[in-house]
Amino acid sequence: MIIDLRLRPITESFLKSTTDIFPAYGRMFGYELPESVTKRSMKLCCEEMDEAGINLGVAEARWSFEPQSEPIVPAEDVVDIITRYPDRLLGAIAINGSHVQRAIADAETYVVNGPATGLSLELPFGFSQEPELPIDDASLHPLFDYMQAQDIPLFLTGGCIYGAQPVCRIDAMLKKFPRLRVFDLHGHVPYVNEIIHVALTHPNLYLCPDMYAINTHYTRPYMDAANGFLQDQIVFGSAYPFIPMKPAVDAYESCFKTSEIRDKIMYKNALRGLKLREEDLRKI
Repeated sequence: MIIDLRLRPITESFLKSTTDIFPAYGRMFGYELPESVTKRSMKLCCEEMDEAGINLGVAEARWSFEPQSEPIVPAEDVVDIITRYPDRLLGAIAINGSHVQRAIADAETYVVNGPATGLSLELPFGFSQEPELPIDDASLHPLFDYMQAQDIPLFLTGGCIYGAQPVCRIDAMLKKFPRLRVFDLHGHVPYVNEIIHVALTHPNLYLCPDMYAINTHYTRPYMDAANGFLQDQIVFGSAYPFIPMKPAVDAYESCFKTSEIRDKIMYKNALRGLKLREEDLRKI
């Protein structure tokens, strides 16, 4: 079984949220675009999921960094795709940290009283070591209070090629919200060793290094942690459509020391973090 924590489906808005940097970005990791992307085919996307052995994918929507903008992937688009493919996809609604009350309202509408699974947050990381809105900023506390009380997971884009917030910020946030389930997408690159250390003291933090654990200089520390003391908190993500699903699965599975560790990283940790059961997963 496999749960892919970073699988954005073939819809116009999801593609729009990624087309600014592909296909060149995928080639940086050694891959050409999947056929499903070049042909804009959700049918092929589903076939590629089956070929890779992926039972379930999590689609996190995006909101651009500008505070006054609207989501690149609207909540309605997330609801539409997960409603059309309920056995294949879970969805996270995009929120903007500059609009906390709207984020809480969207959580109420689309997660508590709707089909979505969680909220997807990207802060304005940029190249700055002092981001415009740190993840531990007091203005975000009402949102995280609400999410923790309602047991709503946060899908945080915690790192990327452009940089990430200093790890002390997420450490401080997790200390204040110890029951908030957080999936750190992109694994907080480039602060890999630091975020691994933080995860050791915060069992509610799941690291999803996705593409950055594939053919990069970050692969070794993530996989060393996955094969050892962090085997219960690292989860698989393909980063599709940048990385084809089957090669991503193969790259991860080639790194595990035991089948027990493989199962934890590829689906069991995600099951626990998402509060699902094996019987909830689609059979392939």
